[in-house]
Amino acid sequence: MPQGRSYIKSSLNSNIILRMSSSTVSTVAIAGITGKLGQLIAKAVLGYPQANIRGFCRDQSKLSPDLSSDPRVTILQGSSDDPAAARKAVQGSDVVICAYLGPNDFMVQSQKILIDAAEAEKVPRYIASDWALDYTKLKLGDLPPKDPMIEIKAYMETKKDIKGVHILNGAFMQLVQMAFQQDPVGYWGSGDEKWDFTSYETCAEYTAAIAMDPSAVGVIKGPFPNPPNPCPHFRQKVPITHTVRGDRVSFKESADIFTKQNGKKPNMKLLGTQAELREKMDEAREKGEIGWPNVML
Repeated sequence: MPQGRSYIKSSLNSNIILRMSSSTVSTVAIAGITGKLGQLIAKAVLGYPQANIRGFCRDQSKLSPDLSSDPRVTILQGSSDDPAAARKAVQGSDVVICAYLGPNDFMVQSQKILIDAAEAEKVPRYIASDWALDYTKLKLGDLPPKDPMIEIKAYMETKKDIKGVHILNGAFMQLVQMAFQQDPVGYWGSGDEKWDFTSYETCAEYTAAIAMDPSAVGVIKGPFPNPPNPCPHFRQKVPITHTVRGDRVSFKESADIFTKQNGKKPNMKLLGTQAELREKMDEAREKGEIGWPNVML
């Protein structure tokens, strides 16, 4: 295994994970461990021999048997709105990963409780429940589904003793592929615009590698300015910008991938230009509507 920092190179079809063997991280707390992404992250973290997990959830019966029976996994049950339970869950951890998923109010309030608990227990880093497109240039209200991420990033910036980690991997490829099940599936623009996509599984590997790297803080997105050679023994010092996307493809290219995988070509419908989409989004924002037109985000 290579020494030093852990870096990742990945595509939709293959993953190369260069794991760090000199990490000082040993205990990872995962809140929302029973969710789809939470369980994938937990399994990826266990790929590091030195790692132990403290999982926080409401109902541990939803956890897969291989995780619930693993001696390196400790499960603590409790409510996300219970500060005492959250504090107990993150106690003794080197990093906290939030894998919560829910409505905007829930995502803000539950994460603030978790962040405060981590800070009180002197946990040095908090990985927010982001895993999204780059929302850092948005203002509150520009894209309501991203408002909780904007609020939590701002909340982390008020903290002195705990650092925020924000993983921006683009869109989840599986969600886009699900959209192609619709008939028709609508899109805006030319369909040739490039988008960042990552699978759930690859994103979990990213998150685990970042969690195990104590120097990984702040906004983390990709790709590398000079991607590393895909040799498993490759070593190269590059700036602290882990690559956190699986691939960059267009709507039409995504449709081609779907066709090859499923033997069925999706029925695509052009909904309008990007300028027309902006107009509709502005109208929806003025009306206070959360729902946006069908667009790949």
